[in-house]
Amino acid sequence: MATVVLDKSALLAQYNSSQPLYARLEDEVQFILSEQLKGAKIPIHAIEHRIKNFDSIIKKAERDELADPINQLNDILGFRIICLFLSDLDRVFAVLRKSFKIVEVDDKRVTKEENVFGYLSVHLIATLPRSHKGPRYDGLKLLRFEIQVRTISMHAWSIISHYLDYKTPNAVPSELKRDFNALSGLFYVADQHFEMFFKSSKISRKRASGAVHRPKETSNTEINFDTMSAYLKKQFPNRERSDAVMIGMVIEEMNKAGIKSINVLDEKLQLGANAFAAYEQKYPPYAKQGNKFLDVGVVRITLQIVDEAFRKIVGNLNTSQFDEFKSLVIAK
Repeated sequence: MATVVLDKSALLAQYNSSQPLYARLEDEVQFILSEQLKGAKIPIHAIEHRIKNFDSIIKKAERDELADPINQLNDILGFRIICLFLSDLDRVFAVLRKSFKIVEVDDKRVTKEENVFGYLSVHLIATLPRSHKGPRYDGLKLLRFEIQVRTISMHAWSIISHYLDYKTPNAVPSELKRDFNALSGLFYVADQHFEMFFKSSKISRKRASGAVHRPKETSNTEINFDTMSAYLKKQFPNRERSDAVMIGMVIEEMNKAGIKSINVLDEKLQLGANAFAAYEQKYPPYAKQGNKFLDVGVVRITLQIVDEAFRKIVGNLNTSQFDEFKSLVIAK
């Protein structure tokens, strides 16, 4: 077979003329991916994208002996979706099937050898769907692009192994293969255990939600993120939710102050309910919150009024601001 001789000057002109189209396609696909994945409520770590530069195209054309690389390559525009859990891969793939016309699929979870973890992405080649018609999409609808879907663990392994230049199994020196395969196995195990932990976490949150709604169980329920989140939602349904960082912070503060069960917290909040209401009326938060504290704010302020140990942990300098409401604390 004769070696392909590339006219690089002509290819460069062809590449430059195609750039505006690929830039438009990049924006369009990015918009579709962001909206569809958000609508499907799939947690995504990142969506990466790039247009392959001219030098990379020439290298690939020479390696694969492509006479017309601009039209033959399917990955001049490439996207990479990095999700959190193994179960998300199929969910993302289902979204992609609905959002684009899929031309080709390479699921490396299936095609890869069983003893190799590494580059286990799902790869697909796609075009815009047939429903995208009109002048806006003229010149775009036939252009192909690649989308890779992988977990964070897969992504991390791919980056590290490529950085080491061991891009194929046989490229690894014999004396390093055992360690190399062991490391790849650790990433595989991490992916499996993240998935198991994720499923267990959902069960834990469902159990916590049930527990805080059953008084007998609440009395023995420890304070952790799941039970605290469920309790805040039940106790303060009309207040704005706090984020995970704020919830975690107040859990740590309560733990140091010896408040470790939901029933103890609930009792203290009931004792300080009137005191907190008076405090909020006199010292309302920022107007953008509707002059109402977030749910965690209610907990922190109430505990600073009724619990000396908690106040010391928080270390608030405005102690007198809380002392003036202590007379409103309900006696036990």
